[in-house]
Amino acid sequence: MEPTTGARAAVTEGRAGAAEPAIRFDGVTKRFGDTEAVKDMGIEIRRGEFFSLLGPSGCGKTTTLRMVAGFEQPSEGRIFLEGKPVEAVPPYRRNVNTVFQSYALFEHLDVADNVAFGQQRKKVPKAEIKTRIAEALELVQLTGREHAKPRELSGGQMQRVALARALINRPAVLLLDEPLGALDLKLRKQMQVELKQIQREVGSLSST
Repeated sequence: MEPTTGARAAVTEGRAGAAEPAIRFDGVTKRFGDTEAVKDMGIEIRRGEFFSLLGPSGCGKTTTLRMVAGFEQPSEGRIFLEGKPVEAVPPYRRNVNTVFQSYALFEHLDVADNVAFGQQRKKVPKAEIKTRIAEALELVQLTGREHAKPRELSGGQMQRVALARALINRPAVLLLDEPLGALDLKLRKQMQVELKQIQREVGSLSST
């Protein structure tokens, strides 16, 4: 399913022969006080699948993504990532990355440093970071813009930088929270095509 404005999406890494789904919700309910944001959800998202959540504002789309990422915990039920329950796993230990509608880029850093930020925090060797930056920017078609600052980029290019920053970590699951909502119609249609292309390339590159 193609991502649309108002959609939350989960893009999962493809792995040949893997039996367990990338994400599984087993009877998941989330309450905020007397309000049920998510009720008795049971879904499976396979590896290599592009899965979109569509619905009106307030129907629980973002809450669902936040539970996968670990920023919210289910009131009932269990969530499994790659076959393992994750209720006791903090967000920073989950093999999941999120791309937000606002992009959340660091204005004082150039494209390369924005993309590399997570890897630098993890103390990954500089040579490996450099290789990963080049791979990620090639994937999102931003090779040559390594030294540009966010203010020098278009909305579509900033979206690509945010994607590259997530993809450089090689997550099993990539969460997109209204990934196209801030773009105009022309850019939205272009990014729909490019997101699917990136998903296919990431899946093939990650297959074992």
